[in-house]
Amino acid sequence: MSNTKSETESTGVRLVEQYVREHWKCRFQEFSAANDDGLDGMIFLAKNGEVTGEVIYVQIKTGHSYLREVAKRPSKIHISLSKKYIDDRKKRWEKYPGAVILIWVDSSTNKNMPKAWWTDLNSESSYAPEAGSYVLIDKKNRFGSHTKGELKKLCLHQMDRQTEPIKTAPSDFQYLNSKLSAKICAQQKFRTLAAAGVQERTHGGLGEIIISRVFWNHINRYRRNKIRINQSYQLLGCILPIISNTSHYQNVGSRESFTIGNEQTTMNYAAVRAKVTFDHRYQAMATMIFKRKKIIDTANGNVIMSKVWLYTIYENRRGISMK
Repeated sequence: MSNTKSETESTGVRLVEQYVREHWKCRFQEFSAANDDGLDGMIFLAKNGEVTGEVIYVQIKTGHSYLREVAKRPSKIHISLSKKYIDDRKKRWEKYPGAVILIWVDSSTNKNMPKAWWTDLNSESSYAPEAGSYVLIDKKNRFGSHTKGELKKLCLHQMDRQTEPIKTAPSDFQYLNSKLSAKICAQQKFRTLAAAGVQERTHGGLGEIIISRVFWNHINRYRRNKIRINQSYQLLGCILPIISNTSHYQNVGSRESFTIGNEQTTMNYAAVRAKVTFDHRYQAMATMIFKRKKIIDTANGNVIMSKVWLYTIYENRRGISMK
């Protein structure tokens, strides 16, 4: 990669991160290197400093080398990528547990705050029908301080498309009927979950799930908003029904890998989303995050250890009845 290209791409990443962190008050995680899916980072939407669970995966293209002029669509920006590049990645982008967008940054407009536009990579309207190598961006889709609300709607649509329906029973929430404090009731329920049989804790795609203090400590972590903590307590009854009745999951975040001697350790996170039905309240879009760790003997390829822990559970939309 030439220094010029590197500097150009850095301009795009810097712009996106600046809007996300400074204007939206959200979080941005840049991927350390180009990955097979061509993504450059993740945006974690937040409200009042707390991450909401809505995630946007971002591909950033900067500069005029990607730009093509097509007279018959004057209202569109045409970004040129190879047909093979797009075809190889479209099906992967559809499986991500969040919105996937492309942001094109015109680095010639302003050195410090260049203009940028965005498009939904999971929408067929973002591709030219006669040429599979063009990504189309509506010129109305300016990327800036106002874009957070538009992407939030995109996330909700994506989550609806990827969730499995789960029906809970009143018995799953008997722990809420106690006169004890919410934390003590939740702690008692947590102990029940941790002691559940392997079959109840086995997910169709991830296998056996360990429910331990990794989960309890995370949902009760220091400085976490008390409302979000209580929300997690209210969702404890969903955990076993979701684990034992779903099979799909999506990898989230970047994978960490390191090798010591002949042992290669990989760690990543996976998300399971479900549209949960209750007897005592409206439906909820719930997300569970699992922490995965695998150790492989590089000498023979044997798996030394493979474990999955429940990491957290949260509700993506609060106060909304979903049909």
